[in-house]
Amino acid sequence: MYLVIVAAGMAATLPARAPWGARARLWAGGCLVVLTVIILAIPAVPAGQVASSQPVAAFNYLSVHPGRIFTQYTWGDYSVARHRATFVDGRTDLFEAGYSVSSWR
Repeated sequence: MYLVIVAAGMAATLPARAPWGARARLWAGGCLVVLTVIILAIPAVPAGQVASSQPVAAFNYLSVHPGRIFTQYTWGDYSVARHRATFVDGRTDLFEAGYSVSSWR
């Protein structure tokens, strides 16, 4: 969100008409699109690894001490991956009819 605000401010300082020709603008725009796709395709966390922001030690402790937990929204998907039923899930997909938390146990 902050990037959009900064980009809008920077765009306001640009001249009304770019000094480039139409062909140069087309190439620059195409390169920008390709670069954006490449950057977005790089995973933030490699497959099979856990992000450093996840509460690994806390869930290791909870594996020895069972009980119900209430996690942050951003940790809900990690909780589901560790097979712990939680109140806050973190996944934004829609659940099918007949789904229940008790089916995890």
